[in-house]
Amino acid sequence: MLLSLDPAISWSFPQRAICNKPLLTNTRSQKSSPILTIPPELIHQIFLHLNAQTLISMRQVCRAFYEVTFSRQFCYARIQQLCSHPGITHGGMRLKDSSIQALIQWMIHRLRVREQWASSIPPRFRYRLIDSRNHYSQTEVLPGGRWLFGLNFEGNMTVLDLTRKGAHPRILLRTATGGRRPLTKFRVWYEDLEKELSFRVALYNKDCIPRTKSPIQVVRVRVVGFGSDASFTTIPITVIPETEHEGRRCALSFNDNYVLQYYLAYSNAITGLGLSTFISLWRYTEPRTFCELHFSLGPDPSPRVRLLPPVMLALISCSRARLVCCLKTGLLLLLVTSSAFTQSRGRTVALSN
Repeated sequence: MLLSLDPAISWSFPQRAICNKPLLTNTRSQKSSPILTIPPELIHQIFLHLNAQTLISMRQVCRAFYEVTFSRQFCYARIQQLCSHPGITHGGMRLKDSSIQALIQWMIHRLRVREQWASSIPPRFRYRLIDSRNHYSQTEVLPGGRWLFGLNFEGNMTVLDLTRKGAHPRILLRTATGGRRPLTKFRVWYEDLEKELSFRVALYNKDCIPRTKSPIQVVRVRVVGFGSDASFTTIPITVIPETEHEGRRCALSFNDNYVLQYYLAYSNAITGLGLSTFISLWRYTEPRTFCELHFSLGPDPSPRVRLLPPVMLALISCSRARLVCCLKTGLLLLLVTSSAFTQSRGRTVALSN
């Protein structure tokens, strides 16, 4: 029989788990079996491999099991174990500031989702039609599945709480201010969750027309409050006044300090010959820090640009397997141009604070 425990009751839990283990009974003496003491560390390691339903049931067996599973140390270890699998992230949850009830609820929910997804039985999906009058150019659901961000064609970014029924999108910020053109693309990435729950949003126009100016706006969005009372505040970081280029911007990438833009241009627009590329690197936290790299490519390029942590590494690849790497070493930015079959050559550019 399972003993149902009320989490609100304050139990004086023992330091070690004590369970009765029946041994072989001597029919002559009829003596009672000894008591086996199990270390909580062993229970902790065993419970890390239980599924959601078994974990809930084991919590109701005895006080010792309840104490182990109702500890922050166990929740941290289980959440870290879950996040080591692909597809599961913290979802912007601040572990240190969350209550033990919120941690257990998140842990059990993610355990059930993973078990249902790995099950041979097809998952059942719930559909929800969001009534909105906005015409979005781009939408994105943040990790965790709670916040839906959208950017409409008027350049207004909205946010919608998917966990609240009847909620409507709220305008987070406007990009078409001061006579500027509306921005219709955005990127979102989380900052360090150990400090505070916040993320950055970069707004831009990806398909930039040659010989036109299209700025890049970077803002910091901070989450205020917890649970159903959570709201957002925006802090402008910078607006990069993009300069006029001969070519079209075809790719770009961001991180917490840099924005990398990749341009393509033809020296002869009629024949399509003389393809050249421009790589502009801005440290938007220090607007004066700027460098630009020019080089030539053959026809039929397929560019890709990435900034990879923890060291800043930008990769640009094309059909000829040509690579351009940017390695940040202290205050120096090393730009190395190499080919798969030719001798490499390099260039070093100093970045000042």
